[in-house]
Amino acid sequence: MESKPFVYVSIQLWAGRTQQPPAGLCEFEWKGQVYQMWLRAFASDAGLIKAVRKEVAERLREPPTPKQ
Repeated sequence: MESKPFVYVSIQLWAGRTQQPPAGLCEFEWKGQVYQMWLRAFASDAGLIKAVRKEVAERLREPPTPKQ
């Protein structure tokens, strides 16, 4: 029987810019404020890590959802 992969995702978000940005840092602006976000994904399956990072990157490129 195949076991399910282990996965851990950590997201750190802060306002402003850091002087020493880590690799893989995402930056965006919201309501006139610059934010930086760092996503780390750890898993027992390398393919799962790639899938998580790809999904997050695609979502970040989508236009914001308008308020209803």
